[in-house]
Amino acid sequence: MMSARSFGAALDRARDVLARADPDAGARIDQPITLRMTPREVAILRACDARVSKTPARVLQSLLDSLTDLLPIAWRAPAQPALPYAASRTFAVGDVIDHPKFGRGKVIATVLKRIDVEFADGTHTLVHAPPSK
Repeated sequence: MMSARSFGAALDRARDVLARADPDAGARIDQPITLRMTPREVAILRACDARVSKTPARVLQSLLDSLTDLLPIAWRAPAQPALPYAASRTFAVGDVIDHPKFGRGKVIATVLKRIDVEFADGTHTLVHAPPSK
């Protein structure tokens, strides 16, 4: 009968193959996707489920299905946190801001007391506190 340890060994082999193709992707198997679990742990938990037949082919299929389900979550680029917009704050190019009227936008240029921010509805020029010298 297969155990969580053998499932983990199978995932280690899969990670090694994946890491040869893309080192970053191979490392992400062991990075958390929830507050408590990594893709590896979720896949093992699913494969250990009593409803999954323990034939090698079915276990392998369960592990592959789990990783396929988790790929969009685990491989998605982390969202950059948005800073609340206030004219009294200082922003830099690349900052993501949350504006009460325009929504979420990204600072694309700064000039003295003004910033150009790209929002879904277009670019808007806003004021901000220039960086101190």
